[in-house]
Amino acid sequence: PTAANRAAPASRSGVAGAPSSSLGPPPGMSDEASRSLYNRYLKARELVGESNDGVTYDKLLRTLRSQSSKIITDHKARGVEFAVVIKDNKVVLKAKPKL
Repeated sequence: PTAANRAAPASRSGVAGAPSSSLGPPPGMSDEASRSLYNRYLKARELVGESNDGVTYDKLLRTLRSQSSKIITDHKARGVEFAVVIKDNKVVLKAKPKL
């Protein structure tokens, strides 16, 4: 194996594409939790037959940070908990404010 294949500890789960990011996780969420969410999101998309092309860790972080900021402000929350949910054969991220 090449160094590139061995060097990505974020892809331990066998799901490729969870590289490091210049963005940090959203407020109230650890880096480990955001990577786990990303891997679960990719697996759920595969389960329902959705393509993961273009679904990057950075894009997910941008979405999480954007949603988190709004939810924290609207609900005066200290953070946001996200879950991967399959609804009507579509994968969605469900956000729940941490009060």
